[in-house]
Amino acid sequence: MKNFWMLAALAAMLSVAGCGGDEKDKTIAVTGIELSPASLSLDPGDMASIAITVLPAEATDKRYECTSENEAIAKISPAGLVTAVATGNTKVWVKTLDGRVSASANVEVKAVDYGREAAGDYEGKLDISTGGETFYIDLPLTLKYESVNKVSFIGTAMIPAAAIDEQLASFGLPDIPVNMTAELNVTTDDAGGHLITGGGSITLPQDFADLIGLPMAGSTFEIKPEKAGDKLPGIDSSGNLYMRFEIFALGEVFYNGKKK
Repeated sequence: MKNFWMLAALAAMLSVAGCGGDEKDKTIAVTGIELSPASLSLDPGDMASIAITVLPAEATDKRYECTSENEAIAKISPAGLVTAVATGNTKVWVKTLDGRVSASANVEVKAVDYGREAAGDYEGKLDISTGGETFYIDLPLTLKYESVNKVSFIGTAMIPAAAIDEQLASFGLPDIPVNMTAELNVTTDDAGGHLITGGGSITLPQDFADLIGLPMAGSTFEIKPEKAGDKLPGIDSSGNLYMRFEIFALGEVFYNGKKK
């Protein structure tokens, strides 16, 4: 009888030990992933972190991976650091390694409005070389904000008649007021300057245009790089405005100005 009770006690001990082992090996599954914030709005080049919380806290395997639906717009690191690449909208995802649980955050990469930074009043000169002579013509400009990354400019240059034709100048004709307007697209370069593309129009007093036989009213010009491979003309980080374009019968014309 004594042996019977000893065997019973030993069996009970083994049973308790077995239960404890099962509890220790129990797997607690992930039930959810929380992302904070749930959406981001960034400028190109900006970075922001998303806090990732795997639920429940006692989950056995909390490992996850981070991906972006469109890495051309935004990227996300394994730690949840989001980098804005280019204008657009996309989602970043955090998923458990088995893919059973996931969560996403919206990422908006805004269009940077360089036009607002470029807008303002400029003082400068046209550099006109014609007939073996160079003329420097005062041309104050106002760059007016129009819309995202777009400005217009308007200015009036008093161009000497000799810049058009020396013989005409000998008639004692006054300087020619040339109204210049243009619509420009504004982007940026790596050094923080603003590059411009676009074109515009020029006008002359109609009687003078008739006299010299050139259809100046509504003539257009295009802003171009100084030579092939150069960056487009624009505004550097110090507010210096420089452009090269062709203007009616004068050929290439340079403009250098400075923001007031």
